[in-house]
Amino acid sequence: MMPSTPETKQIIDRLAGTCQDAQEGFEAAAALVADSALKAELLQYSLQCADFLADLERLRLELGETPDFRQATPNANHHGWTHLNGLIDASDVAVLAACARGTETAMTAYRRALNTILPEFVAVVVASQCHAIWQVYECIRALRTASMRKAANVHG
Repeated sequence: MMPSTPETKQIIDRLAGTCQDAQEGFEAAAALVADSALKAELLQYSLQCADFLADLERLRLELGETPDFRQATPNANHHGWTHLNGLIDASDVAVLAACARGTETAMTAYRRALNTILPEFVAVVVASQCHAIWQVYECIRALRTASMRKAANVHG
């Protein structure tokens, strides 16, 4: 059975909150790193999340809903990014670890959404975004590993 529009709307709202948290999280992470290439990559991930949010707004319009996520319920996924809050003067490794945790939280939210029955046009977008988030997660892990090696060579 196909979920009703309110159920689909609720799923989209949760994913929108996840994207907004990730957008803000990557932006905050970019502000914490000194390396210009890493800063640019984190800002690119933030922009990608903004694009995802815009896609989710379009889905709400297609469902006949108003794309106003400011009224959405508080996002329980926000805790995935709270690790950035105390990281003033943190190492790139610590910032990337926080990004990895936030991205893991986003992947969990998307996988939960994909485990529900969604209208096909919604499921296609959610699956595509989920795959892109997984790719970001893999990149973040690789960057974190490289930063750990670089730090070990500096201190070693």
